[in-house]
Amino acid sequence: MNLQTAWINVLAIGLVAGSAEAQCDKEFTTKASIPCAAAEIAKAIVAKGCEPPEPELITEACKNAATDFGELTDNHYQFDKSYMDGGSIWNDVGDVPHDTEEVAVDEDRLRRVMETVGVGSMINWPEYEALQDYVGAENTPYMSNFNLTETCNLNTVMCCFTDVKEGSSFPFETNVCSHDLADSRRSNHIQKGWAEYDSGAYCTGFTFSDDDATGRFKGNSLFDLSFMNTYSNDYTKNIPGAPMCACIEKMPTVEEAACRMTTVTDEAVTFTYYPASPDGTTPKKITVSEISAKVEFSDCVGGESGTDVVGLKDYALTKNIDLSTKLVGPIDTEGNGGCDAEKKKMRNEKFWVEGKSKRHEEVDEKKWQIVVGNHLRYYPIPFANFEPGNRGDYGYPLKETDDAFREAAGANKEPFEPFIIRRLCDTCVDSHVDIYYKRFTPIPQTINFLQLLMNQWSKDNNVMGVDFNLYSTYEEAVAGHPTRDGVKDPNAWTYCNYSSNDNIGFPRDCGPHGWVSCNWNSYRRDGCYATTNAFYYEIKP
Repeated sequence: MNLQTAWINVLAIGLVAGSAEAQCDKEFTTKASIPCAAAEIAKAIVAKGCEPPEPELITEACKNAATDFGELTDNHYQFDKSYMDGGSIWNDVGDVPHDTEEVAVDEDRLRRVMETVGVGSMINWPEYEALQDYVGAENTPYMSNFNLTETCNLNTVMCCFTDVKEGSSFPFETNVCSHDLADSRRSNHIQKGWAEYDSGAYCTGFTFSDDDATGRFKGNSLFDLSFMNTYSNDYTKNIPGAPMCACIEKMPTVEEAACRMTTVTDEAVTFTYYPASPDGTTPKKITVSEISAKVEFSDCVGGESGTDVVGLKDYALTKNIDLSTKLVGPIDTEGNGGCDAEKKKMRNEKFWVEGKSKRHEEVDEKKWQIVVGNHLRYYPIPFANFEPGNRGDYGYPLKETDDAFREAAGANKEPFEPFIIRRLCDTCVDSHVDIYYKRFTPIPQTINFLQLLMNQWSKDNNVMGVDFNLYSTYEEAVAGHPTRDGVKDPNAWTYCNYSSNDNIGFPRDCGPHGWVSCNWNSYRRDGCYATTNAFYYEIKP
């Protein structure tokens, strides 16, 4: 039982004991002006003196009451997927989507959906029962390119349209740079390769959070971004080799994108509570019969005034989401940014131009000494002993190994002097291929410093701006300093979070400009993107 459930149960028992009127042995139905969310419904049940079901059961009840994404078109998975990929009848050029009776009927359905469910209730994220056997019983049958478990770590969806019906026009067109075709192989059916573009597109997107209404109503946001742009604005067709709409990790790199935001008010839910049977054979549960809300869609606003229309990249930064790898910005007055630089980088990473990628870099062994490494940078160290079949201590560096590492890196020097640790990661995103950790304060002997880097990125005596900073170049690290009188080092990374367990190591979701997920390493489990990595300390003369 998790802590949240334990807290709810204790509170429920307390309320039952103190309420002579509590009638929890009978089912009851109630309508409450609250979100259809596990914590909120649990509180409503507790307020009546009853013990709520497990959070997972409440979440499932809300999901069952919402409208499935596949019901919006009343077609089938392959049709909806083809539309999102840019290949359905609705995506055809010319007079489509208005020139056939079949499409006209479908359009009328979309209009009615938007006028009812789209703005007045909750739409589920695209999942399809037809995919269950394909993905396996243990996995959620998400539409490809919208897999929340594997491919939507940036909590951002983007659509890019390349054609528009005669008589209509795009608000603007952005330059399309390049696309790694493997990112969307379930749409283009190409296993490897990349594409470069000399054409434009109208791109627009939205962000969502699992902690607020934008997460609960992200299905509504997707409906607004995709189907309604085709129905209302006549936007069609995908960028060749890429899906038309997908989680942004699956989309091409472009310069700019517009932004849509979803505002949800007046949430309400009607649910029925069923107590457990007296003999305990039937557990307590709820069913949800109605979810209502006022859902509004608009351009994203922000800026200094808070009311200026802003693009997707700037808006995402306010949510600590860094989209700089997908939205590179137009070329500036100093010649930075723009598609030319992005294309050059892509060619370089694919070994098609003269130059050198940071990935698979040969380290200067006179300057940097490897400490530990994984996969293609494999460099073993002694691990704590563990019995066969018991992996509890697997991957833990021995204390004597950590002691030797501290001494060699200069962590034990007296008086203490700042020192630098470098991590190279050939399989990480560009911003995390080469990271420099500069330590400003002594490390207590009670902390296994090597374990901190390898498996347990903890905040204990490891606070950004106080104990350390992260940098993207060695030169910045050498000149780096901690926060002084409230002034941060302008060259240091701006965001950092930490791990609460011993399976997620350096640098969790820390990023140069905001949250960047899944580039942490672990020597006890798979480390997301950071499968090939190694740590080095600086060899001082």
